[in-house]
Parts: sequence; structure tokens; C-alpha cells
Amino acid sequence: MTDNQHRNDLLSQRNQLSAALESLPLVLSKVPKPPILNLLSPGDDAGEDDNINSVPGLRAFEANLEKEIDALDKEIQAAASLVSVGQTFPAPKASPENNQEKARHKRKEDTVPVKVDIVSDEGTTWIRVNTIKNSRLRAEFNEIDAYTDSEDEDGGDDDHAPAMERPDWRNNSVLRMASSLLAAAQAHPIPGTTRPPIVFLRLTRLRPNAKEPRIAQTIQEVEKMGIRLWMGEREPIPSAVKPQEPTPSLQAEPVPTIDINLDLSLLVAIVSDITHAPTPSTPEEAKERYKPLVRRPWKNKSEAPVDSNGGSETPPEQNGISIHSRALCNQAEQERRHSLFNEVRGRLQTHYPSSVPTFYSSAEARDRLVRIMTKIAGPNERRRAEALFSTDPDAEQRFWQGSRFPSGYVQGLIPIRVHPEAGDQRLQGPPLSPFLAQLETTCKYILSGIQESASSAEVATEQVNLPIKLVTQRVKKQSSTATSPALTPHT
Repeated sequence: MTDNQHRNDLLSQRNQLSAALESLPLVLSKVPKPPILNLLSPGDDAGEDDNINSVPGLRAFEANLEKEIDALDKEIQAAASLVSVGQTFPAPKASPENNQEKARHKRKEDTVPVKVDIVSDEGTTWIRVNTIKNSRLRAEFNEIDAYTDSEDEDGGDDDHAPAMERPDWRNNSVLRMASSLLAAAQAHPIPGTTRPPIVFLRLTRLRPNAKEPRIAQTIQEVEKMGIRLWMGEREPIPSAVKPQEPTPSLQAEPVPTIDINLDLSLLVAIVSDITHAPTPSTPEEAKERYKPLVRRPWKNKSEAPVDSNGGSETPPEQNGISIHSRALCNQAEQERRHSLFNEVRGRLQTHYPSSVPTFYSSAEARDRLVRIMTKIAGPNERRRAEALFSTDPDAEQRFWQGSRFPSGYVQGLIPIRVHPEAGDQRLQGPPLSPFLAQLETTCKYILSGIQESASSAEVATEQVNLPIKLVTQRVKKQSSTATSPALTPHT
């Protein structure tokens, strides 16, 4: 295969990969999105990454395509006179600058390996690609500055140390790489001559920054060494395949039905004081409203408070107080930006301007809401929860009492209907095997044990068909275990 044929094959492969990469937006446009009405959440910004994450493996596929295209670009650039790719050359070490370095130098080899990404033009050109970023180089400078400042603060004998032993910003990774490339080029001249090959260094992600002048000075130092420097990404090779224009998505906007089902989280949000109370005008006001009531003097002091035993007192951030405060603050901020009732009312009026919706929930969600209200709810929240499912004439007035919304702001919300329970309906099918029948009996027994309303007569009836071991365990438990108010269905 000739060099031209090899280069054409590389171009053809790159064009195919580029066409696959450019077709990803078309693939994403055809992926159906979940029918979520409120796409925003506190502290989250909707971005393009959400779409690509919706298809498992698509992000990894995109990253692999980009890597393959970059590798092909390197080969295409030097395909006409390519000698090698990714070759390593031994280079002599720099001469030691102090006694400590000399001692280490005697115990190690005299050469270090230097990587060259592309050797082309019959060995006369070396190309090295490096992806170091400004942030990485600034981190190196900060580390050098911190080392130097600590020496200046210590004083003493360090003030008389030789200047060559002190760290210098010129000892950064870019200049060290450039020096090693030059040393390797000097040690490996062009075959048949005494001239070293020309060294090209491409820094794809490094940009001069006014805030850190040493980055620009580093680039100038590399150019002073005689290295040909390229900055930024290489211009992409034009694709021979015409990219397809993404077609508009045919998926319609999700439309709510006139019958709306509410789960437990929505029931809690509907009766919550955060939903009904006046919203904070700014995020700072929300933080101030829900900040912990525990004093935290160690916020402004270097030492934490000491408890009665002489140990450090546990800050509230470690026992959950701050976590709950942030959650309440985020919920208030969400209510300020996108109110729950305004969202529901606006969408229902848009799609059903002349109809009254019907709200439903399950008996389990209703019962769990009642248990939550008896434990952690305030008096206003308990009143709203009682009125939420009530059919009394004044139920709606009691629900909206004290709210920042007027009475009847969301039509049809009061009362919430409860789905009728299906009961114990057995699906028609073949008779169960003895094993499955026994398994069904055991599962029913386990479920009946966590129902607080099960009567003793029902328990005795169920024991007839129970396994012997389970019946024995239940009898022993009933006869030997005293009733404890601390026990719960989970203990």
C-alpha cells in the first residue's frame, strides 16, 4: 500500500467517525422525554448533559469517538512521511546542582525516557502533544509560592541557602518537558547528520492569562529554547460526508388529564406551611428564615466549644440540623420561583379552562399522611390535612384559612377522592402447586403481622393453615413477651 492510499484510508475512516459523531444530536432528538411537568428543581440547571445521559452508554460512545478522531488526526498529519508514533527516546539527565542531588544521581541511571508522539519527515521532525490546562499550571505555581513563603517565614539558616536550591517558577512541568525534549533531540541527531531534529510542541489547552503572567512567560521561555510552539487545537479536517440536519422532535408536550392522582410527597407539600406561608423575597431571606436555632460560636473562633466531659462539642452540621435547614431553605426558594399551586392552576386553566379537575389519592397515602401529621406537623398543617379529605361544607374554608392564597384557588382540590380498594380478588388461573400455596400462606402471615388493626380472632383463624414452626413461634411470643410501648411494627 502506498503512502497516498494509506492517507486516503485514514481520511475515509475519519469521515465515517465524524459522521457518527455529528449524528448524535439527531439520535437524541428522537429519544422520548419523560412526561415531567416541572422540569426545574432547586439548585439544578437544565443543561445539554441531561439528554445524553438519558441513553445509557451514549456518553462513553461519544468520548470514544472523540479519542479515535484525535488519534486519526495525528496520523493523518504525518502520514505522508510518518516514521513512528508514540516512540520513546532515552535522554541524558541534567547535571546535579547540589550535593544532595549528586548523591541521588550516583544511585540512579544516567538517562531518562522521553516520549515523542510523532516522528515524521524521515526523522527530521518530532512532535509532542500535551493537554496541560491553565489550572494545572497555576496549581504548580501556587505550590512553589507556598514553599518559598514558608522558607521566608522560617528564616534562620534557610536565608543563606544557595539560590539554586530554592524552588523557582521556571521549574514547572512545561519547561521540564521542553528541556527533556531538547536533550533527547541533541542525543539523537538526524540519521547521517549531526543536526538534531526539529522539535514541535503543541499545547492544546494552555492559554495565556492576564491574571497569571507566568503562564505567558513560560510560553516565551519555551520559544527561546528553539522549540516550535503550537497553541490550541488543530483545525479539523473537513468531512466528506454531509451531516444530516436534526429533524424536529415529533413528541408533543405532555398534557395533564382532568383526573389527577396525588402521591404522598404531593400530599405533604399541599398541607405544608412552606407552601401556604408568604415566600421570602430573596435567597438570603430564605436562609435567614430557616437557619438553625443552635448557637455556633466556633464559626468565628478557631476552637470549638467544649462539653461537660472535656471533649469537643459536636457541631450541628454533623448531627443533621444544618442538613434539614438547607432542605427547608431550598424548598422555600423553589416555592418562591415556581409555586406549587400556581403551577397546577396555570396548567389546568391552560388545558381545561371550563372544566373542574378531580384529585385522587390512595388510602395508603392518606393513612401515611395522617401518621406524619401526628408526629412532626404543626397545628395549621394538621388542620389542612384533616380538611383535605373531608366532605364537610366548611372543609375548603378550613383548608385555605391563613394561606397566602384565596379560598378555592385550585378548583376541585377539596375534597380529595380516595381510590376504592380492589379487595381480595384472585386472578383466574391454574391451581397453585403445594409449594406456591404454602408460600402464599406464609406471605399472608408476614403481612398480617404488621397490620395494627388485625383482631385476635382473625389471627387465630389464620393460624390453622400456617406452618408448624411459625405457629409455635407466634404462640411462644404471645405467651412470653410482655407488651412494651416502645415496640413498633419494625422492632
